[in-house]
Amino acid sequence: MILDEHDMPFSHGRARVVRDALNRETDQRYELVEVYWGDHHAGYGVEQVDPDSPPEPPPRPPDDEEPSESLRQAAREHRPASAGEPPRDHPADADAEVPTYTLRPALRSVWPTVLKFVLLLAVLAWTPEIVAWLGQLPDPVGASIAEWRMTIPGIGELPIVQAALSMVLGIWMVLTAIRIVFAIYYYRFTLDPDRVTVQTGIIARHRRTMRYANARIPTLEQGVIDRLIGIGEVRVSSAGGGETGEIRLHGIRRPLEVKEEIQRRVDAVWDR
Repeated sequence: MILDEHDMPFSHGRARVVRDALNRETDQRYELVEVYWGDHHAGYGVEQVDPDSPPEPPPRPPDDEEPSESLRQAAREHRPASAGEPPRDHPADADAEVPTYTLRPALRSVWPTVLKFVLLLAVLAWTPEIVAWLGQLPDPVGASIAEWRMTIPGIGELPIVQAALSMVLGIWMVLTAIRIVFAIYYYRFTLDPDRVTVQTGIIARHRRTMRYANARIPTLEQGVIDRLIGIGEVRVSSAGGGETGEIRLHGIRRPLEVKEEIQRRVDAVWDR
């Protein structure tokens, strides 16, 4: 059985493209074969059959994999002239009915940094108690902490140790908050009708784009903690591109729904 370069099943549209190309370029006859992993329908493969046997009706994708009629029509209208080749370009107006989604990493995707911010806030709130405990240490440390005091406008008189500790914690909290904001707003993921785009940067920006016509089957990466808090990473790689041609949508909410949406759009481009 013929699968893709990573031994993964094809989508229905791609399997038909491979089958048609093999039938056109070789003297053998090939047909589509449904691939199952246990009870789960994983996709389609291409298998050589006896040229003298009667042709079997090709398998159809499940109902939940069928693209909408509008996507079918767009794929038919913009299919390239050479049979068996996927479309390489899609005018934006051809996919006018396909919505555009904009995503960013979820706040809970940076939960270690958020937890650090909460702990710093707790320590800052307990600063007077910490300084009072240090003042009970044996002399000369305890006496020095109690005697060294300074007046801060708008606040009043405070031990120097408390003021210094509060200032350090405050600066640390500000830097942590900036890091949280950057982790969320530095990345922007967009699912356009004909492509997926990753934009990085806040002032200077960099964009990476991959058309669905050049994309392979998207994959979902989700660890144990990611599953507990409902986030994950969806990876979309180009055919034969390896990691250099890979786009990652990390830390997003409802990653399985995003993966399935990308899969539907990829299949719609390849389907007739």
